[in-house]
Amino acid sequence: MGSSWVVSAGAESCASAEGEALARLAVYLEVGDDGRCMAHVPELPGCFVRASSRDDALDLAPAAVRTYYAWLRRHEEPAPPEDVPVRIKVSGEVGGVGPFDPVCAAALFPPDQGELALEEMAYCFRLMAHSRSDLLALACDLPDEVLDWRANPDEFNIRHLLRHIGNAEEWYVSRIVLPETLFRVPGDGAAYRSGAAATARQN
Repeated sequence: MGSSWVVSAGAESCASAEGEALARLAVYLEVGDDGRCMAHVPELPGCFVRASSRDDALDLAPAAVRTYYAWLRRHEEPAPPEDVPVRIKVSGEVGGVGPFDPVCAAALFPPDQGELALEEMAYCFRLMAHSRSDLLALACDLPDEVLDWRANPDEFNIRHLLRHIGNAEEWYVSRIVLPETLFRVPGDGAAYRSGAAATARQN
């Protein structure tokens, strides 16, 4: 069976009996002092799982990868066929982080420190656009009572979560565009926008 998907150069490859390339995806772990764990798959931007233990995170990771591949296919991005097995390997682990709230320290893994090529950056922007489109489709018509709902009194409500996602996107963009194209959004000391995006918004 032929295929058009491409395994990233950062993944360790092997071959199946049918000749298909199988990617052994690198997984990096953040393990908190209380045992909670986040498993990240840097080859798949935004693919991670959060669990109560290291073992649970690793058990959940393959399913998260399959869900991510299905999402790529839904947006007509290259991805392995549905029947290709998911293989993972632990490539790094950091302890003493967490408990994975917005103000907590986070690990910086080796894949996070490499320089991105322009085509990789363009790919990530395209994935961000898909993600934003999906999120807007889910959230644009939610009533206030739903936006203000929270699972527990000490957790974010949905409105706060959406704002957090938007601020995170702006933060990342502010680190990769030219500094002279940035300006501070009035009334928001944490968020930045590029000059081009701001001009489009004002028009």
